[in-house]
Amino acid sequence: MKIYSSEEIVLGGLLKNRSKIEQVSHIIGTDYFQNIDNRVLFSEILEYNEQTKETDDFAGDITYFRNWLKDRQKLEAIGGTERIVELFEATVSGADAPEHARIIQQDCYKRQGADIVSKYADKFNNGSDLAELISGLQGELATLQEIAECKQQSPLKFKSLDTVESKQIQWLWPNRIPADMFSMLVGNPGIGKSFLTMYMTAQLTTGRDWPDALNTIDPGSVLLFSDEESLEYAIKPRLEAQGADCSKVFAYNSLELQSSTFTVQNSLRHLEQYLDEVPDCRMIVFDPITAYMGTVNANANAEVRGVLLGLQQLAQRRNITVIGISHFSKKSDLDAIYRTLGSTAFTAAARSVWAVASEKVDPESNQQPGRLFLPVKSNYSIEVDGLRFDIVDGQVAFSKEAVSGDIDRVMQGGHTASQKNEAKDWLKSRLNSETVLASEVLDDGEAKGFSKPTVQRAANDLGVKKRRSAMQSNKYVWSL
Repeated sequence: MKIYSSEEIVLGGLLKNRSKIEQVSHIIGTDYFQNIDNRVLFSEILEYNEQTKETDDFAGDITYFRNWLKDRQKLEAIGGTERIVELFEATVSGADAPEHARIIQQDCYKRQGADIVSKYADKFNNGSDLAELISGLQGELATLQEIAECKQQSPLKFKSLDTVESKQIQWLWPNRIPADMFSMLVGNPGIGKSFLTMYMTAQLTTGRDWPDALNTIDPGSVLLFSDEESLEYAIKPRLEAQGADCSKVFAYNSLELQSSTFTVQNSLRHLEQYLDEVPDCRMIVFDPITAYMGTVNANANAEVRGVLLGLQQLAQRRNITVIGISHFSKKSDLDAIYRTLGSTAFTAAARSVWAVASEKVDPESNQQPGRLFLPVKSNYSIEVDGLRFDIVDGQVAFSKEAVSGDIDRVMQGGHTASQKNEAKDWLKSRLNSETVLASEVLDDGEAKGFSKPTVQRAANDLGVKKRRSAMQSNKYVWSL
């Protein structure tokens, strides 16, 4: 008596009982089958089921199914008519098809696990670093385990909000950089991004206040991953110029350290082990973040999101702020939020994105352009302004006044130095002695080249009266 495999039992069960097709297809896919003929037949059963819904099973139209396969030139690929009839007749009811589908599923995971182990064994035999191999092997097996566990349960998981504890946002730099999260700092090459992170490092290692807010975090350590700058000629002198406590700064420099290459993709386990030695770590900087993505395609959303998820989780688990530095692309026609080099997943994953740009000034004036620190994206900030700074004798020096420039205007050549004052002058003229709908004022302001946040800030400075008007369907109106 022939003993049928789980693959054959499933196929026979689906031929006998079409009502099991949907249930089985949620457990396994075509690529779960080891036998190529079985894989083709399963695929054809699914396709046939989608196209023909006349009967509950194949009993009344097995001949039609055979002819359908023949027309598609798949009949010989699955073993011919005899095999279809054999599987159909060997099956009693097909009720056990889902159970055997789970066996197929587990066999597939076992094969995948064996392939992963074999791959790393070959790498070991070829002389690859053992520690890196163990880390990579553990990571891939853990991913496979997660996939297997997910398949055994409903793929949809919901959480009752009454079990969620509300939390207030903690800030590394108040109203600018949220603590314990992943943020980005972007800008063109040579604009001062690295100088700015050295300034932030100095404030965090010494506990000094920010230029616009108190530093509420106890002094702690900072880890720097630098792929582009020399430790001796660039990083250390800049830190000293900023007055950083260099005993609390630890740098990983792939240009100078003779060690295996760190990648976010494969080495987070090693980073977490090192963090055990630096329990007061406040911030980790990757300069640039794209240099530490490993073999990940930086332009592929799914791949980038997957890698950054591990970084986000580490930040939350360790209460550490992670800063990724990147460049703007050359696509100057795009808004700033879409100009970060590589996939948009970088800016999507970041809870805040800040840009460093050169201030645009009237070429006929004698004003020297400074550098602007402007928001591109800020999930948790409230009406945040930008800041202006210069680099003087290696030190970052911030101006006292906030900058209300729109980053997109700046990138496209707009002027920001007196933008709010211009908006205030326009607003006084626009309102004069009138009472005007707020939405109308904001739209008019945009038409004049002022962003809505700029007009809002100008209105606050002028003490504009804002109230609802019954005469205007209870909408907000402004007046001086």
